[in-house]
Amino acid sequence: MSRMMRRAAMVVVTTLATVPAARTAPIPEYDIPQMVEIGSIPAPQGWVAFCRENAGDCQPRPSPPVALTQRRWDQLFRVNAAVNGSVRNVEERPGQDVWRYPADGTGDCEDYVLEKRRRLIAAGWPPGALLITTARTRAGIGHAVLIVRTDIGEFVLDNNDIGVKPWTDVPYTLLARQSAANPQIWAALQGRDRQKGQGAMQ
Repeated sequence: MSRMMRRAAMVVVTTLATVPAARTAPIPEYDIPQMVEIGSIPAPQGWVAFCRENAGDCQPRPSPPVALTQRRWDQLFRVNAAVNGSVRNVEERPGQDVWRYPADGTGDCEDYVLEKRRRLIAAGWPPGALLITTARTRAGIGHAVLIVRTDIGEFVLDNNDIGVKPWTDVPYTLLARQSAANPQIWAALQGRDRQKGQGAMQ
């Protein structure tokens, strides 16, 4: 190895060593209401097209909610922060949205979700506990997040937030998500207001 190559390698090692790990905390005690699915709907076309190209990532692999240990809680924070920090957000035009892994370091919300799902599966999480979920922001813009099903409730990994929050605490209307039994099957979600008896989701 040349002197220049050795120097470059030392720079990379030093840089990686100084990157701070995502800050985590003990698992808080939550009382999270269960998300309610209210009927099957067609899968998003972006997901259908993604599965044509990545069939192995779209197979039914059902699982119960994951027991949320401290190690798994830390993994959620680290994967969420790592993907949010390594991918540059580039929005696609409506009707031209391609769901893909952000191999080039760029992507929009669905691409962040796909990468987080892939990394958590590689870390041992069952696919049936990691559900891609569509949403609408307060400004009426379409969005996507990853819902993680655990034995203490369902949490959200979002490219707009480095934290990991209960689904009830995100500033979105959650619209639909994959079935835990089969990712090809999608279901509409009942809104938080309706669950609290305060009115229907629009």
